[in-house]
Amino acid sequence: MNLLNKLLHKQIAPIQTVGLFLANLLGTTVILSGIQFYCDVAPSLSSKENFMKEEYLIISKHIEPSGSAFGKTYTFSPEEIQEIREQPFVRKADLFQSSLFSISAGLGMKSTGLYFSTEMFFEAVPDQYIDVDSDKWYFNPDNTEIPIIIPRNYLNLYNFGFAQSQGLPKLSEEMATALQLEIQLQGAGISETKTGRVVGFSNRLNTILVPETFLTWANHRFAPEKTAEPARLIIETEPTDNTALTKFLQTKGYETENGKADQGKTVYFLKLITIIVASIGTIICLLSLFLLLLSLSLLLQEDRFKIKTLLLIGYNVKQIARPYQQTTVTLNSIVLVVAISLTLLLRNFYLKEIKILFPQWNSEGVGMMIIAGLGIWFILSLLNAITIHHKVQKIGVDKS
Repeated sequence: MNLLNKLLHKQIAPIQTVGLFLANLLGTTVILSGIQFYCDVAPSLSSKENFMKEEYLIISKHIEPSGSAFGKTYTFSPEEIQEIREQPFVRKADLFQSSLFSISAGLGMKSTGLYFSTEMFFEAVPDQYIDVDSDKWYFNPDNTEIPIIIPRNYLNLYNFGFAQSQGLPKLSEEMATALQLEIQLQGAGISETKTGRVVGFSNRLNTILVPETFLTWANHRFAPEKTAEPARLIIETEPTDNTALTKFLQTKGYETENGKADQGKTVYFLKLITIIVASIGTIICLLSLFLLLLSLSLLLQEDRFKIKTLLLIGYNVKQIARPYQQTTVTLNSIVLVVAISLTLLLRNFYLKEIKILFPQWNSEGVGMMIIAGLGIWFILSLLNAITIHHKVQKIGVDKS
C-alpha cells in the first residue's frame, strides 16, 4: 500500500490547498462559535428558576391612578380568562389563588426577646408549574408544616435592611431553608398555628407561594363565606409568538411581571441570530467542500491513466480511492482542531463580559460545540469519501 500511495501521491497546488483550508476553517469556526455563544448566553437570559417549569408569564391589569377611587377591582372576569386561553400563542392559562384570611409569621425565640413577626399573605398556583421535590411540596391537614417559596429579594431586604440596622445576623439561603417559621392562621372564629419552611427562592415571582392544596383547604376553613376573584394569571406561552403576545397585552392593557415578555423576545432573537450565523457558516463550508471536490476531480482526471492501469492490474476501487480520501480526512482534521482552538480563544474574550452582566452565570461547558465540530468533520469526510469513490469507479468504467 505504501507503493500505491507513492504512485498516486500528487498534492493539490499550494495556493489551492491554502484557499481550501481557509474557506473550510472560516465556515467551521463561524458555526462552532455561534453554537458555543448560544450555549453560553441563552441559559443566563432565560434564567429559569429551579422550581418553575416551562416558559411562563404572569399578567395583571394596569392600575390607573383614579381607578381604585371609583371602585375598580382590576380582577379578571371569566370571559377575559377564556379569551386569553383561546389566544394561539397561549398553551394554557391558570389562576393565582389568594389567601382570604389573616396570616402572621414569626421568627425567633420569645423568651429571649429575639423575636419578630409580621402580617403576610399567601398565593398559590397549580402544582404543574412547580418543580420541587414532591416530598417537600406537599400538604396534609394533619401535618403542621407548610412548604413556602419566597422572593429572593425578601431575603435581601432582611439581610441588608432590617438585620443590618438591628445588628441581627445575616442569613444565607441554606440557613433560611433550615429555619422554621411560626405561622398563625385566623379567620371565621378559628385560630391555628402551623410551621412554615422555605423550600425555594424566586427571582421572578414577587409573591409568597404555598401549595395549592393547602390554600384551598385553608380558604375553605378560615374564610368559608368568601370567594376570591383572580387578579393575576399565570400563562404558558409559545416563545416564537412574542410579537402577537406583546400586541395583545398592549391592546388589553395587561401588564407582565419582571419583563418576562421582553426576556422571551431576547432569547428568541438570540436563537434567530444563532441560526443565521450557523447558516452562513454552513454555506461557507459547503462552498469549500465544493471547491475541494472540484480540485480533487481535476487531480483524479490528471491521474486518470494511472487509475485505469491500476484497476487493470488487479487493484480495486477502494484501494485506489483510499489515498485521496486520506488527504481529505487529514485536511478536515486539521481544520477541526484549529477551528475548535479559535472558538475557545474567542470564548475567553466574551466570557469576561458575560460574567459582568450575569454575576451568577455558570458555564455550560464546550461539550455541545465539540460534538457539533465532530459532526461537521464526519459529514464532510463522509461526503468526500463517497464522492471520491464514485469518481474513481466512474473512471474505471469509462471506456473513452
